[in-house]
Amino acid sequence: MVAGFLWLIIDGGKGAVSPAGMIVFSIFGAAGFLLLLLWIIREKLIITQQSFIRNTLFGQKEIHFDDVKGFNKDNKNIYIRSKSSSRKIIISENTGKVKALKEWLSQNFINLDVVEYEQERQAILSNTDYGYSDEDRISKLEQAKTLARFINIAGIVIALWIGFYTKPYLLAIVIGIVFPLIPLVAIKTSNGLIKFDSKKNSAHPSLLIAFLAPTIALVFRCIFDFDILLYQNLLLISGGVFIALIVALLMGAPFFDFKGEKAGLIVGIILIYVYSFVTTALINTTFDKSAPEYYHAKVLDKSVHRGKSTTYHLQLAPWGPNHESKDETVSQDMYNSVDVDEDVNVELKKGLLDAPWYVVY
Repeated sequence: MVAGFLWLIIDGGKGAVSPAGMIVFSIFGAAGFLLLLLWIIREKLIITQQSFIRNTLFGQKEIHFDDVKGFNKDNKNIYIRSKSSSRKIIISENTGKVKALKEWLSQNFINLDVVEYEQERQAILSNTDYGYSDEDRISKLEQAKTLARFINIAGIVIALWIGFYTKPYLLAIVIGIVFPLIPLVAIKTSNGLIKFDSKKNSAHPSLLIAFLAPTIALVFRCIFDFDILLYQNLLLISGGVFIALIVALLMGAPFFDFKGEKAGLIVGIILIYVYSFVTTALINTTFDKSAPEYYHAKVLDKSVHRGKSTTYHLQLAPWGPNHESKDETVSQDMYNSVDVDEDVNVELKKGLLDAPWYVVY
């Protein structure tokens, strides 16, 4: 069905949009515009003398004031929660007069973020695992916050070094690989006091930034420094690294909050796998001492992709063991130095972990 739909639009794969395809696009475009218009007209927040009412394209929600449990916020929305059900009314931060609305809500309803923060703080201060007296537990919490702040700042500095300077390269990569293990160890040894990804306004300090920032920088190095020709070995070895990390984190003191939000748990597991993969890829290339093989590849096309960032691409003809044309991301200087139908150099190496990799220059 999908193949037939695409064939209809692209005129049998010839690259030009067919008349039938234009009709399909027009119908879907008009339908999309109509839905957007109806959503704008219908979407409305009404606050009466006794209730919140939210009109949407798909119906209406109402929560009476005496049924309001309270409200909480994130970076994008305000949520009005019901006492009697799971219903909630969502108010965008882009709503008109939202500042005045926040003040009115704070004066008339319970701020659930504050309540949750105080509940978490009291749970920490009453936990004898963190000290025998209130003073000991307060001191332990403040020390954990200071430690988390220091490690997070260090993670950001290291990420900037790896992402924008990377000199000396070997030292930067080694520190980038090792450093994300520090927040994992700190969380593991904190006995639940420091979290991997705590909620906004949580009483628990979080070390997500300390792990995430260097990992993202390592991802950038993998994207811009080299290309992997064969991924099979990397997938197998990085899977083993991932499993070893998860097993280590599950042993002994708790690391993952299985009773908390599932989305945060899933994101944490995904990030640990991303770290496992990029670490494996960088070990495969950075410590590879094999003799290089050299090839030439013809440039078939050039393109610049502009969005949140600008990237430069060369479409290369097949070369050596690479039997397919492939799009390669290159630096701006290299992009400007070569034209279509000219040759570029390719350096291919075996890889420390038997995952062949190459660079284009």
